[in-house]
Amino acid sequence: TGRVLPGAFWKLLVSQEIFPEGEGETRAWEAILQGMALSADVSSGEAPSFARALGTADAALVGTTSEDRLIRMLQAQGERFYDLLRGMVRFCASRGISFSWGDLARLCLAQNSEQRRKTCEHLAQDYYLARFRAQAVAEKQQSQTNHEEENIDE
Repeated sequence: TGRVLPGAFWKLLVSQEIFPEGEGETRAWEAILQGMALSADVSSGEAPSFARALGTADAALVGTTSEDRLIRMLQAQGERFYDLLRGMVRFCASRGISFSWGDLARLCLAQNSEQRRKTCEHLAQDYYLARFRAQAVAEKQQSQTNHEEENIDE
């Protein structure tokens, strides 16, 4: 793209002994670090994976979820992917969703289409599994609450 990234970007990468090869890998690291900075306010200690955190949060919602947004991001490539990634990270930060960057970093740094496909499949599976499990727990708790209320009424 011809632009020079700030010294702080390079200082951080070099301090972690990360030496990107080529413009694509440099762009991936730029997106990862930018995303980490955007989500820093909600990050805390041991956080679940991105997709697991998102699926669990979505299970608590009625109606609007981030499912479509996630699928669009996973299907996108190039700059469109990075734009959607930034939007998704901002969305998570605004909802207070804390997550680990491991899977998203793997997605950004995927070396070929097969690695990317596998990472996307893993993220989608992780999202739906977390959402299903969280919904099942919520339904069980609601059922127990309803049963307890029925016992009180008797």
